Amino acid sequence: MTEAFLLNVKRIYPLGEKGIVLQGWVASGRVTVGEQVSVAFPRHEKQCTISAIEIERRLVNAVSSGVESGLLFANLTADEVSGGVLSVFRA
Repeated sequence: MTEAFLLNVKRIYPLGEKGIVLQGWVASGRVTVGEQVSVAFPRHEKQCTISAIEIERRLVNAVSSGVESGLLFANLTADEVSGGVLSVFRA
């Protein structure tokens, strides 16, 4: 059974045409580039696909619990994240 994934979002960075980076600490689980996860906003959730993962300024294919990282989402917009993002998760 796959462990649930949870990223507690601390920072949000817009990358113009590329999308939005959500940076934070991976509290549990593991995800890879191309996986679909849920992004939790204060009032709703949205299914998004991870376009890229960065750890310490290096692009990687996966991230696991206990690591601070940035996840790039091409299908998020600045307007969507303007109210804040609480977490990224996969049950």
